[in-house]
Amino acid sequence: MSVTDVIRGLLRDPVGLLAKRWNWKASLLSSLMRAGIFFAVNLRAGWEAATAAMLTQFVFRAVTSGYYAALTQAFRKAEPAWAAALTVTLALPALWLFLIVFLWTPPHFWALALMIKKAYAVAGVPMLPVVRGDRETARQILLYSLALVLFTVAVGYWLGPVYTVAAAVLGAILLVLSVLLHRDLSRRRAGALFHYSLAYLALLFVAAAVDPLIV
Repeated sequence: MSVTDVIRGLLRDPVGLLAKRWNWKASLLSSLMRAGIFFAVNLRAGWEAATAAMLTQFVFRAVTSGYYAALTQAFRKAEPAWAAALTVTLALPALWLFLIVFLWTPPHFWALALMIKKAYAVAGVPMLPVVRGDRETARQILLYSLALVLFTVAVGYWLGPVYTVAAAVLGAILLVLSVLLHRDLSRRRAGALFHYSLAYLALLFVAAAVDPLIV
């Protein structure tokens, strides 16, 4: 089977093609790891929030990781040989991108939670601002933002110089907004951080994609 045949098969019947190669071992391992991490991260917000996050991530990874492994296997068996090499060389950068999203998620959603905390409180959803207060939420946002920026710059060794410069500049803006939110717990500051975090992640990934085309 050639690379073209694999692509055509995905276009005709993506679910059928991937279901035949669905990897339950990869799915189970990834699901357990991600569920455990999300449980630990959300434990500060209470047992209910941590359990809900754990179950959600377990189901999400059970589906996506299995199909990702199936997609990788489909291209590994394709001709020419460079298709298999491509999937292997993509493994490490893909891990870095996953960890970036993992570290980005808390400050992004906690900023949103600060904006609509009253709605969460009325609905009985134990988000961090509801159960721990605005000040603690802002502190956690700042800590996670710092960890995110340090990590994104560090992985520039693998993702390239253009990406590294972008990570430093974008990260500096993110940290400034996080510090401003920590000093001023207004809805306006939370909204600024939330909306910038969307652009931050998108531009960071664009930089990662463009870097090999320029350098």
